Amino acid sequence: MLIMVLPLWSMAQIASGFVYSDLNKNNVMDAGEPGIPNVGVSNGAEVVLTGKNGMYRMPVSDNCVIFVIKPSGFALPVDNRNVATSYYLHYPKGSPKTRYPGVAPTGPLPPNLNFGLWPDDEKETFKAVFFGDTQPYSLTDIDYLGRDIVAEMLHHRDYQFVSVLGDIVGDNLNFYPPITSTLAQLKKPIFYVQGNHDENYDVNSDLLASETFKATFGPKNYAFNYAKVHFVVLDNIIYSGDTATKSYEEGFSQEAITFLKNDLMMTDPEKLIVLMMHSPFINEYAHKPIVNLDKILEILQPFPYTFSISGHNHTVSQQLIGKEYGWNQAKPHQHFNAGAVCGDWWRGSTDETGLPETNMRDGSPNGFAVVSFNGINYSVDYQVARRPAEYKMNIFSPRIVDSLVSTTTWTHRELFVNFFMGSAQDELRFRIDGGGWMKMQYSIEPDPLYINLRSAWDKPELKLRGRKPSQPEPCLHLWKATLPSGLTIGSHTIEVEALDFRGKIHTGFQVLMVTQ
Repeated sequence: MLIMVLPLWSMAQIASGFVYSDLNKNNVMDAGEPGIPNVGVSNGAEVVLTGKNGMYRMPVSDNCVIFVIKPSGFALPVDNRNVATSYYLHYPKGSPKTRYPGVAPTGPLPPNLNFGLWPDDEKETFKAVFFGDTQPYSLTDIDYLGRDIVAEMLHHRDYQFVSVLGDIVGDNLNFYPPITSTLAQLKKPIFYVQGNHDENYDVNSDLLASETFKATFGPKNYAFNYAKVHFVVLDNIIYSGDTATKSYEEGFSQEAITFLKNDLMMTDPEKLIVLMMHSPFINEYAHKPIVNLDKILEILQPFPYTFSISGHNHTVSQQLIGKEYGWNQAKPHQHFNAGAVCGDWWRGSTDETGLPETNMRDGSPNGFAVVSFNGINYSVDYQVARRPAEYKMNIFSPRIVDSLVSTTTWTHRELFVNFFMGSAQDELRFRIDGGGWMKMQYSIEPDPLYINLRSAWDKPELKLRGRKPSQPEPCLHLWKATLPSGLTIGSHTIEVEALDFRGKIHTGFQVLMVTQ
């Protein structure tokens, strides 16, 4: 008896087609439009490269997403939401029935799946914007997003694309259309990441928790290149399958690990690798890494230039990943937790336009990350909503000080600085009226300015409008010092200088009045 053992590829369905240069941008491979060689195409697990003529062949199974990994020098076609369309949902029978609709039946696999890309003159120097949680629970929240963030960004167009780092919505997946419509006003490509509030929780498996996300945005793990940077989006929320508790773990599933490994096998090791995800690498208050972080770091280890960014915590922080977590390069890996665009879920007193103050629980104002790239080099900035670019810290001090008071209680003499992008490796100092510099002490504790703002809600006579802010959390970028006694009567300028771990200097100012 003859027994034949067939390779896995021969037993699977085979997707094939061309990745081509869509010169006239009509989404059809016309005569004379050349194929593009060496372009990655993935089914969410395997990654293959196109041949010399742009053709690819790869195995696919039912209920997968086939997509292109955009090469440098080309742009992805986008729809009216500015979401990339270079993918195909292969769901012959559609998604299982869920509260929020998944993928409609697509029928049999087409004989040819061609993907057109648009030639683009990419510059090695460019900027990208990263939004932590937008997370609306109402249409009013989406209105806040439009007026607080989007309208202001329309004044500044010097970035190439936007990424929303998960928790696009706040559990109600019916809000996908209005929020994507609002963000589409930016007129820039938008890359969406799945967060824990973006999942289908009426299914019994993590493998089915992304059906509405995929129907709306395409693949949940994917990648693209821009100039000398390789960007990878990874889902790092693992749903338990418990429909009663809707519990989840922060971490990387085998599905995400497999995609990253296969994707980076096809990636130039001299590129800068940037990972975008929802949950940060380290759970800062539990002081432990998220699930399977060691496997992600092992895959990244051969690449000399790396960076990663996340949302989720509604606080801002720097995570410098070193040997204690298994990272064995000479320099630590920088992971930036970009806070939340919605801040404290749009809590806080409202201003004259009706917009909430919405400071985050660590005292950071709501805002977003702006990353500037120059070849394989990068720098990270945090842009506070509706504030000038120079605004990098809150300085909290007494507004009026009695020159004779010498107590060290913070209500009288202590100076606090919340340096939003700070880390324990940074150095802060201050001086008064241009005098000698005095060093500040790093301290992990709640921001007293945030405590003061929240305590105002306990005074009904103030008749504040809005919603009371959340309980404060310890701030991981707070410094303090004691103001000197003996200051002369009158007004004085406090100058603060922050030297961050990358060697960049940031400054802030405060005016102090001294009385008899």
